[in-house]
Amino acid sequence: MLMFSLEDAMKLIDINQAKLSALSDVRPNTIADLMKANTKRIEVETLENLLDALNGIAKSKGINKYFQIQDIFQYYNDLYKDNAVTYSDLINREEFEMIRGILSKAVLNTNVEGLEVTSITKLLVLHRELFINGILTAYDQENTKTENLLLSCERQLKIYFLSERKDEAPPYRRFLLTEKGKEFVRLLRIHGTS
Repeated sequence: MLMFSLEDAMKLIDINQAKLSALSDVRPNTIADLMKANTKRIEVETLENLLDALNGIAKSKGINKYFQIQDIFQYYNDLYKDNAVTYSDLINREEFEMIRGILSKAVLNTNVEGLEVTSITKLLVLHRELFINGILTAYDQENTKTENLLLSCERQLKIYFLSERKDEAPPYRRFLLTEKGKEFVRLLRIHGTS
């Protein structure tokens, strides 16, 4: 089974279907079908055009993300779930399920357009690159709305050792995922956010 995630990629760079269609030269109906997982075949040229457009938009908006095919869809098969998904020493299946259950119910009301209500698990998947690279904070620095939203998750993530703050050159600190947090997000992408 293919799991389609084009819509998540579009939300990450804040672009709608019409604009992506215009910039990628891919028909709006094709994009809609990919968003709804309602397609029987995908042309290589279509994938290239979509990835070129997504990466171009990300670069023009200063978003530190390089889109690849797995950001549009991934292959997953329930028959081989145990072989494909290996839990590590960082987080076992029971712990993953428990944390996912709690964080998926942790609903956040936001002032970020397009994400008025969301859960922490959805934010982790949607903004995984930003969480992995870290958000630089300082008392004399103003963060973006999205960064402030992600920073508001710190308390809940820290409880489960999924995030940390690292000191950088004073007065800066970086808020980012721990190795356990990165593993948790990897598993969320495979198993879903709820």
